[in-house]
Amino acid sequence: MPIDSLPEGAQLASGGGSLERLALTTPGAEAHLYLHGAHLTHFQPQGERPVLWMSEHSAFSPGRPIRGGVPICFPWFGGSGPAGSPNHGVARLRTWEFISARVLGIVQAPAGAFVRPASSRTPRVYTSAARRRCSSETTSPSSAS
Repeated sequence: MPIDSLPEGAQLASGGGSLERLALTTPGAEAHLYLHGAHLTHFQPQGERPVLWMSEHSAFSPGRPIRGGVPICFPWFGGSGPAGSPNHGVARLRTWEFISARVLGIVQAPAGAFVRPASSRTPRVYTSAARRRCSSETTSPSSAS
């Protein structure tokens, strides 16, 4: 999606380690979604404290996982993948393509969607599952009950 077609309150810019991130600001909340791993690293309802923990040890560099927030663990969790494979799968180590951003309903919370095209580095067994859509939607803590 070209930068000029982003909705009001959405900005695609450099974040930690110069990785590209989508910053979404709405009347209801603020969120940061990194294209690296389609990783939600920040969510803060307006007038509230941030609700996600982030490790101060995150490298914010290509090929390394972002630690904390809300990661994508695919196609396995933990160390249950093939021998020598990264913990929690390969999805959180890849750059995802941004496709859309919007504001959700009455809580005015931000949402973003990413899609990751298949890569030649994707293990062959997961090639058919490698093109996945990831949608990150948030709500305010008081409306989540």
